Parts: sequence; structure tokens; C-alpha cells
Amino acid sequence: MQLDHSRSLDRLERRLDSVQIPPVTLGVLAVTLSLWVALLAGWVPMPMPADLPMSAPGAMERAALHGGAIGTYLVMWGVMMAAMMYPAMLPFARRYASAMEGDWPARAAALATFFATYGLVWTATGAVPLAVDAIVDVHALVVNAPELVYGSTLVFVGWYQLSGFKGAALDDCCDRVSVDSPALRTAAGLGLRHGRNCVLATWHLFALMVLVGSMNHFWMLGLTGILVTERFPVCGREISRAVGLLAAVAGVLILLPVPFPFL
Repeated sequence: MQLDHSRSLDRLERRLDSVQIPPVTLGVLAVTLSLWVALLAGWVPMPMPADLPMSAPGAMERAALHGGAIGTYLVMWGVMMAAMMYPAMLPFARRYASAMEGDWPARAAALATFFATYGLVWTATGAVPLAVDAIVDVHALVVNAPELVYGSTLVFVGWYQLSGFKGAALDDCCDRVSVDSPALRTAAGLGLRHGRNCVLATWHLFALMVLVGSMNHFWMLGLTGILVTERFPVCGREISRAVGLLAAVAGVLILLPVPFPFL
């Protein structure tokens, strides 16, 4: 009995020794974890709402506009987008690293350039919620008509998720790598291209996040899960469509003038 137990431990040890995590995976996960820790620990500069919780709808946008902290908001937004989108781009990053020729330092520099440029694209998108809030007070809109705002937004999110445009944008965002050069200029161009395509594929989900609260950690984690799983090579499209269907049904139920005892 003791001999069998010893053999089982030996087999387990050999299997663990054979598991090798690629450096790209370790690097992306380490950066992602660092970004999440910085966000959750409050180490990232961000606007401080005076009269609202940070997780309230439109609170961060209002604080940025009224407090003159637009640059701080963009830094916060960029870090938040990177924390949510970097793990979703891990499969592509691994294919990109495998396709590149050259020594490891050159490939690592190209990957760093790709992710930096990709993150800058997402940082720039932070200007959109600020512009919207400058025109329409997001917090007041949500507070005054929550059923209409959330219901109609969820219906739109569902429609967009199920549309052919979403599928095409997702394909463009995560398609196969067609370049093998570790040149930094090539990596920067690739980051711009994939950043643009990922924005087209997921902007509606982040619009919903702004309406529930840009710094709502529960929704941030939930959306990160959706962003990662809908890029799975095997069942990603099915997950994306399921999310769209659930969002549309939830939106219709919210819009219906029917009281729900559990709400």
C-alpha cells in the first residue's frame, strides 16, 4: 500500500515537472495581475468623486470633468482597459511570439511594443465616455430612468453580440498572425490594428460598464471573463452568442412593465 502511494507521488511529481508554462503566458499574466492589484489597491491615479461612490454610474466621468482631472481619468481608464483586455489577447500573443523569427530579446521587445501600442489605443477610447458625459449627465440619466437605460442598453448589447458585424470584428481582432518579423515598427502597427479591431468588437460591453459604474469591480471582473472566453478557439463564438441572447432577454424583461417579486 505504501509502495503504491510512493509510486503515485512519483508519477505526480514527473507530470508537474513536465508542465512548462510558456514565457509569453507568464509575462502577460504577471503584467495583468500587477495591473489588477494596482487598481484594486488604489495605486493608480484616478479622479475622486466628491458626492458619489467611485462605483456609481457616471461617478468617475463626472469627477474627471468637474474636477479638471481628465488626464488622471485617462490614466485610470488605460490601466483598467489593459487589465481587462490583456488576458483576452493572450492566445494571439502566443501565436505572434511563435511566428516571429529572431532571438528571444528581439521577440520580447516586439511583444512589449505590441502590448504598449495596443494599450494606448484603449487608453484613447477613454475620451468617448468623457465626451458623452459632457453632453448628457450619465449619473442623472441612470438615476432618473434606470429601467429604460439598462433595458434598452442590454437589448442593444444583445443585438450587437448576435450580429454578423460583431463576429467579423472578433475574427479580425484575433485572427492568425501573418507577420514573422520582430521589428518594433511592425509590432507597433500590429498593436494599432488589433487595438482598433478589439474596440470595434467590444465597445458596447464597455458602454454598459460605464452605465453601471466604471470602477464597479464586480462588473469589471464579469466583463473580463466574457472578453476572455469569447476568444476561446473552440467554443468562443457560442459563448459570445449566449451572452448576447442572455443580454437581450434580460433587457426585454427589464423593459416590460411587469413587477418581479424577486427584484
